[in-house]
Amino acid sequence: MADFSILEKEVKDWQESTAWMTIRHPRTGEPIGDQERPARICLASPQSERWQRLEKSYHAQLRLARQNGQTVYTVDDVERFEQHRVQCYQAVTRDWQNIERNGEVLPCTPASMEWMYGMKWIADQLLEFMSDVRNWGAPEGTENLIAPDPMLDSEKKLSIGSSGTLQ
Repeated sequence: MADFSILEKEVKDWQESTAWMTIRHPRTGEPIGDQERPARICLASPQSERWQRLEKSYHAQLRLARQNGQTVYTVDDVERFEQHRVQCYQAVTRDWQNIERNGEVLPCTPASMEWMYGMKWIADQLLEFMSDVRNWGAPEGTENLIAPDPMLDSEKKLSIGSSGTLQ
């Protein structure tokens, strides 16, 4: 028999686990900073309660908009989605190391996160890292456990100029 109380604790521990993401140069792919002390960010899993709470709230807003007749996504909607993603990254950031701005250590604060995560190349790395469940101990070949987001499809369509429900 399967004891779900044990499984529940194991899953909870996994959901709240953390992993370190090394920031890489957007052109070379090399770690930024010293080889022994690269710039890196400690992140909680996208399965964490904090991330999931923000996702539920965001998707509830989308559902309400659809119920109120909004069936077309605009550039503003894509920008709101990008802001939402930055909020998700802020919510799961636990710490960072070896990050400076103007020669000073950059404190790991919401304002610093907003500035840094507002850079597309860092947001892209965060999205890639967060999307790979292996970073939180899932085995090779495990399916991505992040629920698909309808805004991602809209964002892709917008970026390639595809027609459809976007304007």
